[in-house]
Amino acid sequence: MGLVWETRSAPFPVGDEVNWLRASADIIEVLSSGLDPSDWEAMDRGMRLGSFGNMNPPVGKFMIGLFMNAEARREASLYRWDFNLAIPENRRRGNVPPAWVTRPVKSGIVAYAAITLAMVYLCTLQVTGARWSSLAAPILLFASSNFQYHAIRVYTDIPQLCVMMTSMVAFNHYLSRRDPLAFASAVVLAGLATAVKFSAAPLVFSMVLFAMAVPGSAMRRLLRGFIAGLIPCAVFIAVNPYLYPAPITRSVQVVKNWSQLYAGLSAQPNFAGGVVSSPPHGLSLVLEHTVILPDLNLPAAFGPVQIAVLIAAGAGALWISSRRRLSETLSRKRAITTAGLSLVAAASQAFSGIGFGPGLFAFGTARLITGPIPKQTHRANPLTRYFVLVSWVLMWLISGVMLSLDWNRYYLRGIALTAVVFAAGVAWLSDLWINRPTQTEATLPVEPPPASPS
Repeated sequence: MGLVWETRSAPFPVGDEVNWLRASADIIEVLSSGLDPSDWEAMDRGMRLGSFGNMNPPVGKFMIGLFMNAEARREASLYRWDFNLAIPENRRRGNVPPAWVTRPVKSGIVAYAAITLAMVYLCTLQVTGARWSSLAAPILLFASSNFQYHAIRVYTDIPQLCVMMTSMVAFNHYLSRRDPLAFASAVVLAGLATAVKFSAAPLVFSMVLFAMAVPGSAMRRLLRGFIAGLIPCAVFIAVNPYLYPAPITRSVQVVKNWSQLYAGLSAQPNFAGGVVSSPPHGLSLVLEHTVILPDLNLPAAFGPVQIAVLIAAGAGALWISSRRRLSETLSRKRAITTAGLSLVAAASQAFSGIGFGPGLFAFGTARLITGPIPKQTHRANPLTRYFVLVSWVLMWLISGVMLSLDWNRYYLRGIALTAVVFAAGVAWLSDLWINRPTQTEATLPVEPPPASPS
């Protein structure tokens, strides 16, 4: 509800948002017209979509265009942002579509964001088995200004993250239950996520590794890994008619075009402050923006008033749960722990500069590696825990090495996975507190072991 309200006061679309609206409207019209795949290249030149055309896979544009009716699509196709002009000049020249076009689309992006938060919770629940502590993941992700910023604006990053996290939940289900339908769903969704943006590729690599990690004969493991890599590639091609005439050649050409585009942007003087100088620099930037200071250099959608309300709500819930008489001491402790999560979220939003993230990330990593405390009754499948952790590592390595521009949207996927690891850290700390011996237990005499029968 907070994000829905923010869409009403969010700034008018600028830059990429305008061109995403135009490209999304055009792609829906092209798909509905049944244009032959061989004509897509000519279509792209005729519509002058540039890097928002065939250089970008169509699924993200389709997910945006779903929220525009025919009239809105016709209107959106009339606008194109001129990056050579300042924002006021673009507005003066009428390069910004009206609010009645953008508002339904932004509401759709909010819907994708809400599904993402639900999938992040389910993913965390799968790897920790802790219903209450798993709530920390969506709360911390929602508290990130990077997530808030993109959740109310027309970019393809939130739609991609929605598909990615749904794919991870399905794959975790497969690792736990060996459900072939879950496996098929996961790899198809991974292919769709890559067909939104190429940055989902690390997830495919992780699935290949863990498809081969499932117990079975060597031949069955290799076959599962091959299928886990083949199906996303097939889906990537199947949903993009532009690639049909020469799938491999055109896919390679798209990657080359992107490399040339980023090289050209990096060479421009106005991008000098955001240029990534080397792979080690990129790795350090991804780590900085996802773990150490996840809200760096990005204005929060929530202001001081909303943060104060969040803190007050968390403090009130914490006080009520601490005084309320619950049936079990354990339930009381869990209620107190859960109520305190809103305070954690508020702290992450208001005091991100203090760098509390590395400690919580270390706790979460330990929890994912070692599993729950033995006294706990739940037992998450070890493969699900390792899958999430390896996915984060691959996302960090591949994103860091390939990073060429220091733009905040490139860190969003890492922030979502980091929220899962942070929540695992909250679960680990919660386990330690809940399972600590009480004063009565600590003072009870230790009973001697029973004597063995003679």
